[in-house]
Amino acid sequence: MLPQLLCWKKSLKNLKGDALRFEKWFFLSSSKVLFSDKPAELVLFKENPFKISLNVQLKRARSLGLHWGLGIFEVYRDNRGVRVIIYNHSRVNGVLKKIKNTPLFINLGYAGNLTAEQFFGKLKEKWEKTGKIPHEIAVVFGYPLKDVVGYLKMTPLKYRGTYGWKMYGDLEQSMKIKRKYDRAREIALKFLQDI
Repeated sequence: MLPQLLCWKKSLKNLKGDALRFEKWFFLSSSKVLFSDKPAELVLFKENPFKISLNVQLKRARSLGLHWGLGIFEVYRDNRGVRVIIYNHSRVNGVLKKIKNTPLFINLGYAGNLTAEQFFGKLKEKWEKTGKIPHEIAVVFGYPLKDVVGYLKMTPLKYRGTYGWKMYGDLEQSMKIKRKYDRAREIALKFLQDI
């Protein structure tokens, strides 16, 4: 376990109520990025569950993310809350480098050499303009490219079912990745077990 996570866990003993629930929720929301090779995760921040203002939640999430080696990027805000991407900078950049010359990336109007933050900025612009989530966001969530292009109907792959995300074509690769992400969440739950 990373030393900074052990230190954070000890600090939880000084928290109570909504502050404690928020930090545990944020940790679990980050778990797949922290404990597997998942590049990023989209999370909805809301005031209701914690009775903590969104700005305070985001400030604390940025502080924790920095301490844990994660980035936090706000991509969309509406009356439901704030959608935030929790990400590992180098992993997202690695994904973007791999897909930069694919028809998916080119057809959706993305330049070849985008950094994580530039890509997220473009997603934010699209989301704000249309009010709809740009589905290509899924490429940085660690889903197989075949599932992303299948969902976008850019390939004739057969829909095989929804198991955390919509899967297309051969299920073996997708299910292997899903199990890895599920294990990461189990690790996080076990880590918080005695709190």
